[in-house]
Amino acid sequence: MGVDGFLRTLSEAVDNTHLRQFAGQTLVVDALSWLHKACYGCAFELSTGRNTDKYVQYMLRKVDMMRGCGVAKVVLVFDGQRLPLKSATQEKRQSYKEENRKRALQAMAASKRLQGADRQDEMNKAYQLFQRSVSITPEIISTVMNALRAARVPFVVAPFEADAQMVWMCKEGLAAGIVTEDSDVVVYCLTADVSSPVLVKLEDNGSAQAVSRSIIHNNSAKASSNALLKKIHFLTSGEKEATRMFVQVCVLAGCDFIDSLPNVGFATAVKHIFNFRGAPAHLRVQRLVSKLSSSGTKIPSDFMQQFLKAETIFFHHIVFNPKKRCCEFLISEKHNNCFPDILQRAKGSLGIPSPNEEVDLTSSAQQQDLHTVATSTKGFLGQVRSREIVEQIYKGEVCPRTLRDIPDGPKTSIQTAQYSGQAGHQAVNRAAELPTSGGDGGLDGETDETFSTTVTRQAVKKLSPVMTAQQLENKKRAQAHERETSLQSLVNIYRKNAPPSAPSTNGEQQWLTSATRTTAANQRKCAEGKTPSSVDPSAHILSSTTTAVKVSKVTATSLKDLVMKHSQSVQASKSPEVQPSIAEKNVPQSAPESRKRPRPAAKPVTKSA
Repeated sequence: MGVDGFLRTLSEAVDNTHLRQFAGQTLVVDALSWLHKACYGCAFELSTGRNTDKYVQYMLRKVDMMRGCGVAKVVLVFDGQRLPLKSATQEKRQSYKEENRKRALQAMAASKRLQGADRQDEMNKAYQLFQRSVSITPEIISTVMNALRAARVPFVVAPFEADAQMVWMCKEGLAAGIVTEDSDVVVYCLTADVSSPVLVKLEDNGSAQAVSRSIIHNNSAKASSNALLKKIHFLTSGEKEATRMFVQVCVLAGCDFIDSLPNVGFATAVKHIFNFRGAPAHLRVQRLVSKLSSSGTKIPSDFMQQFLKAETIFFHHIVFNPKKRCCEFLISEKHNNCFPDILQRAKGSLGIPSPNEEVDLTSSAQQQDLHTVATSTKGFLGQVRSREIVEQIYKGEVCPRTLRDIPDGPKTSIQTAQYSGQAGHQAVNRAAELPTSGGDGGLDGETDETFSTTVTRQAVKKLSPVMTAQQLENKKRAQAHERETSLQSLVNIYRKNAPPSAPSTNGEQQWLTSATRTTAANQRKCAEGKTPSSVDPSAHILSSTTTAVKVSKVTATSLKDLVMKHSQSVQASKSPEVQPSIAEKNVPQSAPESRKRPRPAAKPVTKSA
């Protein structure tokens, strides 16, 4: 996803960072980038229609990891409607996934006829193909949204691409950084003049790589021997003309909205655009394409038309403003990076009249309200729906693709087992204390809706409430006290049943005395509210197995029989009919005869005469 070869080419110009650097701040996350990775772990179940909740656990575990690193607020942003310009790319991806799914099913069928290592290899091949065939359905997204509501994790849904919405949130000061795997976000940051870092390749330990215009600009200046990074240093200077050149490089290299030209990667695109830096901005790519065409490069007939549309999307993507409750452009007319020719293409896509027509909208108070001025429903920027529908989409109440209400999870207990960690337990406990009235799942909304962790929305089992650290400590103390009391009773019974004439060895006296002292000390600690000693008297009994066996030969009742007799757990597991009596056990048994062969008698030594 994103610009082809962008992060790979600029690997030397990024910074290594950690989530601890954003402690106490708010980060926005591309939810679909996480969800794709989450579905890889359960690709077989999803591809074959089986119930699974692994992708829900993955999402909540990631949020808990970020909170554990000190991030104050984690806001997930979902994609909304699909841009018409992205439909061709989406169709290719879908056909690719369907082909991989067919191949995976064929490999599964072939593995049944094999054995040993060959079968395992075929199974591994099938699983890899299943991973490539995973498709994120609206049902999966709605299940994750219900889980986020129950866990008190804020999320929003963009009107179109989540990338532009996250950049707009950073631009308005609602977030300090972006977590994603899509390099398109960096392009939106440059056009909107946003300096917030974009965190990519986030690991489970909190480490990541930070990318931004300033980071690339500063690091590229250090690589004096790299000609490519020198050009990148110029393109990321922040100047208006250099910013447009950088966008043209990314579109020419290939992105989600347009395929690249043959033999044109990111490095080659930088070279071509930099060579035409003296040409007018609106004619630069056209002259470049003419030169490539004359040199024998095959240029699609609609390439320039698609190129201009993709360039317009990076500058004037439609985002939602929750404060004004309306849609607007990512870059307004008053922005420093606004180009008149690009803005005119954006307005033409939405059917907005130009200023020289009968209605002059530049002086109108509603010039930024796209719901009022947009008349076209088939433009490449997408259809601007009514204010009410867009607001419901933003809160996650309506599916942006089908415009149907997103069903909530079943009315059952919150499945706290899926949300681990102290922050997660606190969030679930807060949700459990809320009343049963509904609410929204937007950025600032609160809800008590529960969720199902399966695709088919089956009811989950009721789990025990989450205990605090103090409750867990009290439970451990009670269990230790109960164990010590039970052991002391067994020791007393053993002493009582032992006959007075039975001799006692030093080993027996040693472990009995140690067990008695340790048990008494632990009982005093439990009474005082202290943690019992970690020394378990049962360890002395287990370590004195040999001594206990010797004692059992001379006593009326062995220690093992006493434990079997007075232990409630053992008696409950055995029925009276099957349990043998103690008298039968006490029948003395003769020691088994030794199987060693007797040594032959020594032959008498005869002295020779």
